Amino acid sequence: MGEEKRNIDAKIKNYENLKNHDKKLTNKIKSLEKEKNKVKEKIKIVDTDHDGVNDKREVRGDDGQLKTNPDKGDIKKGKLEELKKREKELTNEINKLKKQRKKVRKKIKGYKIDKLKSRSKKIGAALKVVTKTKKQMLQLTGNDELEKTARVLS
Repeated sequence: MGEEKRNIDAKIKNYENLKNHDKKLTNKIKSLEKEKNKVKEKIKIVDTDHDGVNDKREVRGDDGQLKTNPDKGDIKKGKLEELKKREKELTNEINKLKKQRKKVRKKIKGYKIDKLKSRSKKIGAALKVVTKTKKQMLQLTGNDELEKTARVLS
């Protein structure tokens, strides 16, 4: 009985670890998706006046000349390829994590955690009764036969 309880407790602990792992994967996926969205926003910025700089907004000065607004995050053409590459990397990483999370969730689904927890409680209660009985029997007499049966019961 004691070994069965240990096995059930190990399964419950494994279940809890899987749940925590699932949470960590979900958080990691969310943060990567946020980063990917930021990169996408930067990629959407286009070169409106074909001066080699991708402008979020260009401002005309008093003399009529176009001036770029540095506060709006202008992007040079060369960096655009880097951003697209980074977006692909993020997409691949997100997909890997989603596959991993899917496997973890499949394992979690396989656990009948409520049944395991109730079984563990029942076994624990039974073990307490057996232990009390064993102690009482040993206190009554120092009989070797009683000790053997008490050991067998536990």
